[in-house]
Amino acid sequence: MRLSPVWFTKLDTPEELERAFAQAFRLAAARVATVGPRPSAEVTDEEMGEVPELTNDSLAAAIAELEGMFGEWDEALERHLATPRPAPVAVSGSSGGATVTLNPAGHPWSVRFDPEWLDDAKVGAICNAVLAAANDATARRASTAEPDDEFEGLRHRHAVAMARLHRMCNPEGER
Repeated sequence: MRLSPVWFTKLDTPEELERAFAQAFRLAAARVATVGPRPSAEVTDEEMGEVPELTNDSLAAAIAELEGMFGEWDEALERHLATPRPAPVAVSGSSGGATVTLNPAGHPWSVRFDPEWLDDAKVGAICNAVLAAANDATARRASTAEPDDEFEGLRHRHAVAMARLHRMCNPEGER
C-alpha cells in the first residue's frame, strides 16, 4: 500500500483518510473477485501406489474410480448444506492506532484510526499498522472458520486418483 507522506495536507480530517482507505479496500476487493486456478496438490509416489500399465481396462478402471467420486462429492455437499452454520460476520483486528474491519466475505472493508496516535504517526507507521491490523483480523477470522475435513479428504483422494491416471498415461513424463 502507498500513502503520501503529506496526506494530511490533502485530506483535512482522519475521517477523510479512513474513507480513502475504505475506497481502496473496495477497489481491491473488486479485483480479488476473480478466481484463479487452484494449485495442484502434491502427491507422493507412496500415496499413488502401484500404477498399472496403460490398457483399455486400466483406463476404464481409472475413469470409473473418478466417476464414482462424483456421487461422494454430491453426498458430501448435501450433508454440508443440510448442516446449519452461522452466517459469516465482520471481524476486526487492531495494531498500533489502526483497527481494520473485514467484511463477512473476509475482505478489508474499513479502518478506524485513533486520532491521537494518528497525530504523531509517520506514513510508514500508518501503513504498517493498517497491514498488521488486517493480518490480525484475518487471523481472528481464520480461527473461527470450521474446517471441513470431509471435503479435504475428497480433494486429496481426487488428487491422488488424477496423479495416478496422469502417471499411467505418461509413465516417462512428469506428474
